[in-house]
Amino acid sequence: MNKRIYGRAADVGTRGGLSFGEVVAWCAATEPDTQHAGLPAEMRCRYIFRYYDGDGDQQLQATELQRLVADARSSRRLPADTLSVLRDTDLCYKIWWPYHSVLIHWTKLEDPEATVPYTRQLGLGPGVPLPLADFLRLVREMRLRGTSCLLRAPTTTLGYVKDLQERDCMDKAPAPEKEPAKSATQLELQPVKDSTPPAEGGYCLARGVLQLQRGCTPQLVPLNELDEEAVSRSALQLLRSSSTSLQLLAPSSLASEALNAVRFFASEVNTPSQTKGAWAWACAEEAAALGGTLLRLAAALRPLCANEPRLLRLSSPLYVIGDLHGNLEALLAMEAALWPNGGALAPAGLLFLGDYVDRGPCGAELVAFLFAAKLQRPNHLHLVRGNHETRDVQAMFTFLSECKSKFGETEGVKIWESINDVFDVLPLAAVVDDKVFCCHGGIPPPWICARASAIERVPVPLPRPAHQSHLAWELLWNDPIAPERVGASLAAELAANGGFALNARRGTGHVFEQRALDRFLLANGFSHVVRAHQLHRDGFMCQLQGKLVSVFSSSRYCGGSNDSGAVLLAAGKLRLIHLVSDTR
Repeated sequence: MNKRIYGRAADVGTRGGLSFGEVVAWCAATEPDTQHAGLPAEMRCRYIFRYYDGDGDQQLQATELQRLVADARSSRRLPADTLSVLRDTDLCYKIWWPYHSVLIHWTKLEDPEATVPYTRQLGLGPGVPLPLADFLRLVREMRLRGTSCLLRAPTTTLGYVKDLQERDCMDKAPAPEKEPAKSATQLELQPVKDSTPPAEGGYCLARGVLQLQRGCTPQLVPLNELDEEAVSRSALQLLRSSSTSLQLLAPSSLASEALNAVRFFASEVNTPSQTKGAWAWACAEEAAALGGTLLRLAAALRPLCANEPRLLRLSSPLYVIGDLHGNLEALLAMEAALWPNGGALAPAGLLFLGDYVDRGPCGAELVAFLFAAKLQRPNHLHLVRGNHETRDVQAMFTFLSECKSKFGETEGVKIWESINDVFDVLPLAAVVDDKVFCCHGGIPPPWICARASAIERVPVPLPRPAHQSHLAWELLWNDPIAPERVGASLAAELAANGGFALNARRGTGHVFEQRALDRFLLANGFSHVVRAHQLHRDGFMCQLQGKLVSVFSSSRYCGGSNDSGAVLLAAGKLRLIHLVSDTR
């Protein structure tokens, strides 16, 4: 029965059969991760309409609409009892604020004696058949909720095809033949295999030795420069001919030069040959040299980040760091406390959740530090985009003017554009151990993103996220809302929109409450959300029954007295880290 109904819904030409193009369009519309916004949403809704239009009269009768509403409620794990379904169906026929009062007033102007409600004049009175155009309007105006969860295939088409191919290969594969037993002579004469490269998941000997000395920068020394007492010749013969680590961590590498320059900028120097204060360059030439370094760092890093997935899949242990906003002092203090020997020897991976620039005085130096550290350990350090990693926001705040003041009007704009070219290709979110969702702002509404895996299809590059991707914009701007801050009008909006409401404080994006978070976690199999985007006195805030943690890492933000925070994800625990400021 269901196969016939699906076939009827997919048969757009009503020919009694499906063309190859119609099959492809149907598969694309019913993919689990097809986003439910814009043109894809309209295409999906047309199929949904045809699916529930049982008699094929191009209208949804009252019973057909009720069945749709019941399925939509069930897919959102809401009660689908008769009373709830009838109530939601009745709401579909009503004109909601802010349009209701305006349209009723217009009706009265046309006919001052009119007593028929405007909904009936539209042909949307209770029980009246619902045509396709009005159905699409109900979805667009969000008076009919839950269509994003309807007509979803249980698995992707590609996954289904791969499963079929694997089964076919298993059926055709011949049974493995037993090898004849080898004699002792054959075993003795068998040549010894080269130990490199190692088997997948195995280990090999690194080509460098990290030398640590108190008060000195860690140094990487090649093994072949050590004497034979430390490393035998047989061990050296089995090493690989080249080492990426030696190249990236060498003192002469671009990344090492940039890190050393930033550390010099942060330090106080008082020698006979040179004197300078901390957080300053000794001369204008050094500041100009940083500009050239930033251009080279950006050029090297951009293709690396562009090839990363938009939704990173990471493993613990992992430090998660929130907003920094040009606060290089806070970043270096965090490094000294959590990974004192530099990123190369950090005991855990590093995940930064965006907002690297604006408001703080050292945005350029902080970006140089993060870009260089990312180049050194690309699979160890991860950068996620925040809402301040966009040109429009920076132009309103301080990073553009900072680049101009440090590097000159012309060169400063060039460096600023080059840095933003990297920001345009940064990932938007991460999932740690398949359980913890991390992003800068907050979770997206289900009508924009039914599953988190839809993030993987956000386009790259993304220079104008507000216009290119609603999903990306929601991830950058959304906020949780505390129950004590919900008034009557906001409560009504949250109830009507599945726990989401317009973010009036920021003027863009949405706020979300407990029920929205619970639904997002359940739909994706996650246990928690870790995000940034909001200032907190201790550097972190646990919210929404402890399932959401906000982290803020810029201490003494804008001259305030807040501390810096971080989160360590390890051994199934979210460990909150409070770095107390010296001057608090």
